[in-house]
Amino acid sequence: MAEKENIDPLFDPNPSKKRKVSLSLKGKRKEKRFGSVSEEALSSMAKTQMTKNTEKSSKWAMANFVEWFHEYNKRNEDATCPEEVITPSCSKDLLNKWLCVYISETRNKSGELYPPSTIQSLLSGILRYMRQENPSYPNFFSKDDPAFSTFQATLNNVFKSLRSGGIGAEASHTETITSEEEDTLWETGVLNIDSPKGLLRCVFYYNGKCFCLRGGQEHRELGVSQLKRLYNPDCYIYSERSSKNRPGGTAQIRLEHKTVPIVANHAAGICCHVFLLDMYLKKLPPIAIEKDYFYCKPSPVASEDKPQGHSQELKIGVGKNTLGNMVKDMATEAGLSGKKTNHSLRVAGATSLYRAGVPERIIQERTGHRSLQSLRQYERTSVDQEMAVSRILSGEADRYNPKPEPISTCAVTEATCSTSIKIEENPSPKASKQPMVQYNNCTVNVFGGGKAQASPAPYPQYLPPPSSLMDQWINEGYQDFADYTY
Repeated sequence: MAEKENIDPLFDPNPSKKRKVSLSLKGKRKEKRFGSVSEEALSSMAKTQMTKNTEKSSKWAMANFVEWFHEYNKRNEDATCPEEVITPSCSKDLLNKWLCVYISETRNKSGELYPPSTIQSLLSGILRYMRQENPSYPNFFSKDDPAFSTFQATLNNVFKSLRSGGIGAEASHTETITSEEEDTLWETGVLNIDSPKGLLRCVFYYNGKCFCLRGGQEHRELGVSQLKRLYNPDCYIYSERSSKNRPGGTAQIRLEHKTVPIVANHAAGICCHVFLLDMYLKKLPPIAIEKDYFYCKPSPVASEDKPQGHSQELKIGVGKNTLGNMVKDMATEAGLSGKKTNHSLRVAGATSLYRAGVPERIIQERTGHRSLQSLRQYERTSVDQEMAVSRILSGEADRYNPKPEPISTCAVTEATCSTSIKIEENPSPKASKQPMVQYNNCTVNVFGGGKAQASPAPYPQYLPPPSSLMDQWINEGYQDFADYTY
């Protein structure tokens, strides 16, 4: 009877009868259904988890607080600060009094005043550090607790005083990478697909820009399994695991993971992100897929005592410092001005979408920001946008138009017929663009063109794999990353 209950309904000779579903696990239960956990693991999980940078910030804040405590007592031997103030068991009354003195006297190592944002970081770090030692440590930021009313008023007035004095007025933002600077990276050969180092840089650059990854941490944690290849449409989908503002936990149990689709753009040529990912992933050795490494470096030079692939398993991943300085090294090699970091790629992605008029909701989905306020810190206003606003305010224009005017206009036959020609003497090698001709009310605009330049090795036109063209490139000299040497 039990066997009859579990018959597949597709093969049941009498499907009209109602069948009962058997929930019996007899003969199917595994020997060990539940896992085991050690006391050490339980103790570790019970502690508040922090990122390395947050933990470092907390220790820095506490060190500043303790240093002020000792210096204050040296200056005021007759009225010293109680040692209880720098312990996790400090009372509310003492905190309310001595924190007011601390925020008024704290300085950096040069003796200069801290800006309001730094004082806020110091206080937050002290609170985090103390609550790790004592979870019941009072929250002096709470505005609902009357015990800290004096501290709250003092903190507010200190911030106002610093602001009126111009302390912290200059905002420090990460520099973006403009489209002109991106062209320079290609023109100088820093970005190329002819060498393993150049291809690695290409993938790193467009991963940071298109996926809007943060600094070096998200690049280091990137795995091959986070990229899903689809062919209808021809695209990749990047799925984020955990990030700075999406670490998970009980408060974010219903928060969706960030997913970013990248659709192939054949017209972009070798700048197509999908093409670069296809080319790069096809060169990865099997061990990279097995260990879920994305950024890999070529294996060392083979020798008698170190055969080819000797250190492949241990050193297949690109080092932390190499990834951390990737954009900095590229900018230095290409001669770019300013301070460029890995975070500049994230800013470049958000800024380019903002300047193109993409809705902020779509930009927010791609960057992963949880608020528009934090997103807008990444949106940089271009010079063309500022000039367009100035033209409106000066009365020169009556509508917002940040697009630059054509370079030259020359009359052809009648007053209403003109030809506008823009010639690019040194076209960027990152993509071969055909001249475009546009007819607009008897006006002919020709973009592109310029002097024809012979190229010893023209860049291949992108076709999505699987294709014979990809195999042809490999046969002509492209090899797996494991076979390359610098």
